[in-house]
Amino acid sequence: GGWGFPFYGDAIASAEIYDPATNAFTKTGAMGTARFAHAATLLPNGKVLITGGFASAQVNQQAKSLASSEVYDPATGTFSSGGDMTVARGGHTATLLQDGTLLVAGGFATIDPSTMVSSSAELYAPSTSVVLTSTKEMNWARAGQTATLLADGRVLLAGGVTASGETLGTTELYDPTTATFTATDSMGTPRTEQSATLLQDGSVLISGGEQANGFIPIYLSSAELFTP
Repeated sequence: GGWGFPFYGDAIASAEIYDPATNAFTKTGAMGTARFAHAATLLPNGKVLITGGFASAQVNQQAKSLASSEVYDPATGTFSSGGDMTVARGGHTATLLQDGTLLVAGGFATIDPSTMVSSSAELYAPSTSVVLTSTKEMNWARAGQTATLLADGRVLLAGGVTASGETLGTTELYDPTTATFTATDSMGTPRTEQSATLLQDGSVLISGGEQANGFIPIYLSSAELFTP
């Protein structure tokens, strides 16, 4: 608790599809690598890009995060290998930008969060499965944050936790035109593993989440609005 995922057990590779028309799940092809705390991003071509994560949650193994990616094709129900990120990470965010590239940011280096939380970010091209470039680093190293694409093409990154277990209230904006992060107004309540939803008026509803409190997290019921 407090970092958003368990500290024991192993990841699984299986996957399933939910059909809202039948309100039922059906099995589909398995991933090539068992993983958890990864990111799954819907691409414009209808495929899903899976990035990073962890293969094991055994702290005593100092399980490292994964740099690999794979792509799910709903037409065939199978996963195929993608390119590797420049930084292995789990508990990160992966946000599809308006130009079709993916902003991958933050995350943990190992399952033991006290070892390292990343401030790095990189741009990934799903169409060619290659990293385009590493961007400038975020203003705060963070994992378990939210990343929300705004109407103007920028990305709002909010909250998360540090390697010391501190819950962050800080936010920052990524501008794809300059590939830089700029600090902006902090949230009223520090939070991690929250939800962040873009509303029709362009604002972002940030709600729920938790605050790290040793191994017993404090769950939040509050919500707040961010206006760009």
